[in-house]
Amino acid sequence: MSWLSVTSLIPVCLTAAKAPSWNPFLILYRNNTLAVHTPVMTTLAASLALTAVTFTYSKLGATTGSLVFATGLMLSIPLRGNLRHEIGIVLSAVCLFVCFSIPNSVQT
Repeated sequence: MSWLSVTSLIPVCLTAAKAPSWNPFLILYRNNTLAVHTPVMTTLAASLALTAVTFTYSKLGATTGSLVFATGLMLSIPLRGNLRHEIGIVLSAVCLFVCFSIPNSVQT
């Protein structure tokens, strides 16, 4: 069990946080009328997606961060039509909370 540490879950949590929140975030750029009708959902999705991207690159560096970012984008493609935006936002928030709860994951 020495190969699996708690800090190795950080990329998994960040990928899982990015994937379900990416499609509701892109509503801002795809369909403005839907973004106007659901401003709270769009704002939450944007803040979660951008927080996940920011912490991916700041915590993991450029190389690993790019791999985690690309994995999150690839996982968001099958979720596009199969997951309600509200459920995706809640899943993303839970994954970010778990990532922040991991010891030594976010240092001040």
